[in-house]
Amino acid sequence: MTILNPGKPRRLTAEFYTADNKPARVDGSPVWAVSNPDVAELETTLSDFSVRVIAKAPGTCEVTATADADLGEGFRAKVLTAAFTVPEPEATTGSLVIGEEEVPPAPEPIAEPVPEPTPEPVVEAVAPEPVVEPAPAPEPVVEPAAPVEEVAAPVVEEVAPPPPPEPPAADPERPT
Repeated sequence: MTILNPGKPRRLTAEFYTADNKPARVDGSPVWAVSNPDVAELETTLSDFSVRVIAKAPGTCEVTATADADLGEGFRAKVLTAAFTVPEPEATTGSLVIGEEEVPPAPEPIAEPVPEPTPEPVVEAVAPEPVVEPAPAPEPVVEPAAPVEEVAAPVVEEVAPPPPPEPPAADPERPT
């Protein structure tokens, strides 16, 4: 496939040969065609056997030249084909474009964390244990008090202590 650059047309000439690779004549001039006229166009003013291929847009196309190889009354088509690729144009210059002042977007609210779902509690059927409650304490029996009789307190008389014994009288016969 031949590269066809924009702004640089290519000349394309149709040449026909015999089986032993010698130049051959054809009946009349070839008919030229391009498979994708959006990619390239043909300028046929050069001669009947040459055209200029001019790039129009990036893409691929084929240019054909169809001629009558039968030099007599019949028609035997001989088709010659050339494939072309028109590349995307490369950047050759550039510029930086300064835009308007921008207001920064408001910050996203912080999402509350979503608690993980708690699994459902597993409930097992368990027979309740018997509850033994202590027997109630017997209530104290309070018997009513017997009526109090007033008894007179004994009277105690104070009696003076007896006087101390007197010392014995002196025995004149005993020496002191």
